Formats: sequence, structure tokens, C-alpha cells
Amino acid sequence: MWSLLIVINFLRSLRMLPNQNELESVYFEHQTPFSNQCGKCTINNLLGYPFYTKDSLNDICYGLSNDFLNPHKHILGGDYDSNVLIIALQNFGCECKWLDSREINQICK
Repeated sequence: MWSLLIVINFLRSLRMLPNQNELESVYFEHQTPFSNQCGKCTINNLLGYPFYTKDSLNDICYGLSNDFLNPHKHILGGDYDSNVLIIALQNFGCECKWLDSREINQICK
């Protein structure tokens, strides 16, 4: 718990996280219970606005595969795999890279 608080305070000092006074203007979306939309909420929270809906993420899924049982999402929607989330972020010009734990020493140098 203390290490998380240290990281949060460090990121605040770098202006990567808002101060308590600025939190009212920060966009925050959370999923309703049992909606399986945590990926959608995460993307929208990263972008700071509700850009993506369930339908728009489903469109990305069907762009990757037209199978009836789409391998990139749950049959009822939601639970999107990382490929869908990466494409959603790339559509906004964000660069996404896989983090291979075997390369972590090179990244942290």
C-alpha cells in the first residue's frame, strides 16, 4: 500500500496525475456490475472522454475476425482482448508496445 502511495505522489509531482483540486474536471468512467466492459472503461479513461462504446469496440472485433464466435470478445460483448484495445488506442495516435518480461532489464536501464 505504501509503495502505491509513493508512486502516486511521484506521478503527481511530475504533473502526470491531477492534484486533489483538479479531480472534479477529470473524466472517470466505471463499468456497471456484470457488464464486462472494463476494457472500454479503461480506454475511455486513458483518453479522458467516452470516445468508445460497446458497439464501436465490437466493430473493431469484427474487423479482426468475422467469425460468429468472435475470438476477440465475449459472445455477449465485452471482455475484449488486448488486440482490440491496442487498435482502439492506435486509432487515436497512441503507440502501444507489448512488454516482454524477459526484456524488462533492458527497458529499466
